Amino acid sequence: MNSLTQLNKLQQQPFSIAFLGLLFLSCFSWNVTAQSDSSTTDKSLPDPPYIDDAPDSIRWTITYSSEKTKNSDDTSQENPSGTKRIATKNGNLQKETVLYNEQTKVTEWIIDDLVMTHQQGWPDTYILLDTLPPNGNAFRLPELKPEMYVRSESINGESCHYYEARVKDENAGEGENNTLYIQLWISEKTRFPIRVIHHQPEVSILDYAFEKGSTPLKLPEPFRKKYDYYQKWKASQK
Repeated sequence: MNSLTQLNKLQQQPFSIAFLGLLFLSCFSWNVTAQSDSSTTDKSLPDPPYIDDAPDSIRWTITYSSEKTKNSDDTSQENPSGTKRIATKNGNLQKETVLYNEQTKVTEWIIDDLVMTHQQGWPDTYILLDTLPPNGNAFRLPELKPEMYVRSESINGESCHYYEARVKDENAGEGENNTLYIQLWISEKTRFPIRVIHHQPEVSILDYAFEKGSTPLKLPEPFRKKYDYYQKWKASQK
């Protein structure tokens, strides 16, 4: 058990596994490492960066849907349809809000390498901590490599570079499938994600929309205290 897990356990508060599972759909890069997919059908490789990082002032929305349930009336929290993730980045501070049927369910604040997560209904002081992988991007997608590139495709009228990646889940239990298959369409113009499809094994579709500019962000007091606490803990580990 790593030290951050121990810090989280000290808070002694149960949480909803069902809904936090939706977080994993777009944040898998916290705990996985990308592996190369050797199959390519187009040798006209794009120039790097294959995914550009988000600028200091931007807002984007991720809309979730599922091949299995997009035409269904299922409104359970396990159904990703009806879920949105709204992200705002301002400088080194990033806020992400997960909404289900337009109601806030999860709030995350990201500063430097720290991700702080609070679910609706938890006490204000109960905030889960996690860290970002080194050399990651604001979209928390896996590092793309040339051998993952397949071809150029158009998604929603946008010319995209299409990639296929297989990622290794370092947290998979013994006997569980630890390889996840992910499809990514990255805008040729902006190098931002346009669509990502996860196969886990259910198929979940994430569509991205971007807006230039963002409103100023201020870290709320409970998160600021947790960040200060983390910084003191981090200094004590040296």
